[in-house]
Amino acid sequence: MVRFITLGVLFVSASLSASAQAPGVDKPAGASLPQYELNIRLMPEAHKMEVEGTLRLPPADSNRESLGLRLSEVMRDLHVEVVEPPGAGPGDLKKRTTSEWAIEPARPIAKGESVLLRFSYSGGEQIAVVFYLGPDGSFVSGVNQAWYPQVGDRLRGRGALNFSVPPGYSVYSVGRNGTTASEAARGNFRFEVTDPVRFSFGAGRYSVISRSGSVPSRYICCTREITLKSMQLAVSTF
Repeated sequence: MVRFITLGVLFVSASLSASAQAPGVDKPAGASLPQYELNIRLMPEAHKMEVEGTLRLPPADSNRESLGLRLSEVMRDLHVEVVEPPGAGPGDLKKRTTSEWAIEPARPIAKGESVLLRFSYSGGEQIAVVFYLGPDGSFVSGVNQAWYPQVGDRLRGRGALNFSVPPGYSVYSVGRNGTTASEAARGNFRFEVTDPVRFSFGAGRYSVISRSGSVPSRYICCTREITLKSMQLAVSTF
């Protein structure tokens, strides 16, 4: 299990770096990006997460009679409603494949109208590619798993990620960490994502050790079996 968790964290660290740095056609700028507000409750002992939040979709160049979403099959109990524009909600959610969904609004979304969706879901008990939730460390990559609702070919987004974990756990995620010491002590972590990325994170009982110098570095030190040496990560990750 130690080797499994270590490799998982290394994969997620690569995902964090790739999400922030890799070029591609799915990196639109400004108002054309999906905007997320995710509230994530991690329950490592139960190998589970519960998520609720909102998703702002940018206006389109034509009318939309349905909205497509992708959510990994490791998640379940998905509920989605259309909040905006007025008169389009709550909409009808239909499952297309094991990981693809369509929301049919009460009326077509007109050209130039943005859409606000509110959703909730849970899951994560299954182990998947670069996805594991557990008391010995959790790692989740949005590059490999659509653990949050992703939209068509716009795989990257911006927004806020708010985590709730048991006291004693820490979270490292994409975005700027806005967590205060008192919030962290209570198991609450906040990250603001201003660059277009696919959201990834890691969580566990660990501390972060920074070292300055000609080659600044940062280490993750777990309080259980995983050693500092085995958890050393590439400087570019951070």
